[in-house]
Amino acid sequence: GEPTDEKLIFILLPEIRVDLLGLLALIRVIFTHTTPIGLLPEITSPPFLVLSFSTIIINCFSDVSGTLEVQFSFDQQNWDIILTYPIDAGVGIGKHIEVLSKYVRFRFIKLNPEENQTQFRIFVIGKVE
Repeated sequence: GEPTDEKLIFILLPEIRVDLLGLLALIRVIFTHTTPIGLLPEITSPPFLVLSFSTIIINCFSDVSGTLEVQFSFDQQNWDIILTYPIDAGVGIGKHIEVLSKYVRFRFIKLNPEENQTQFRIFVIGKVE
């Protein structure tokens, strides 16, 4: 259908402590989003404070091709560090990324803005190594 003015819902979950083979790691869900953007050309998440993590782990899937941008900023105004990852339709990606600044946000841009996206998932966790 047509894009609406409805606000997209972002979910924050509590941190989880994981003990694997005697190694204690602090893991926290930073961002998860599962609502497709339909006919909108792109979506950008709010910024998240990630300075307490050493790495972030990203899983992303879309039923239409596009680009995932991982944008870093020190002040939430200037997003000077942008990592880009191509997303092929129907093929998920997983990335393990070093934290490069104080804040991060995520932007998905459809390759063909006129395509209707019906499936989209992004899941991001922060990890202290």
